[in-house]
Amino acid sequence: MSNIRSFNQEDLARGHVSDKGPGPVVDGKPEFTTFMFDQTRAKVGVWQITSGSYRMEYGENAYEIFTILEGAVEITEDGQEPCIYNKGDTVIIGGNFRGTWRTIETVKKAFVSL
Repeated sequence: MSNIRSFNQEDLARGHVSDKGPGPVVDGKPEFTTFMFDQTRAKVGVWQITSGSYRMEYGENAYEIFTILEGAVEITEDGQEPCIYNKGDTVIIGGNFRGTWRTIETVKKAFVSL
């Protein structure tokens, strides 16, 4: 078996849809869709969220990198100013992060998290 694998955005149609996200919803009724490509050493996939906000809390050893494929989001780390990210932006979030994710426009992101 090859060590190279691929997937495309259309694979999201086979994803899992839920109204429960990675943290408590604080505003709106966002819908979360997740297509997991791999969950061996890292979680790898495509994730989509509709309008709304939820709390984000990462453990000490958590680490995520994602690229926004569509949409816009405002991420506010506790005690910091909000940051807005749009299509094409790549974001890295390290351990012990605490804050809020607010979807401005439905977001689709490709991600790797450890």
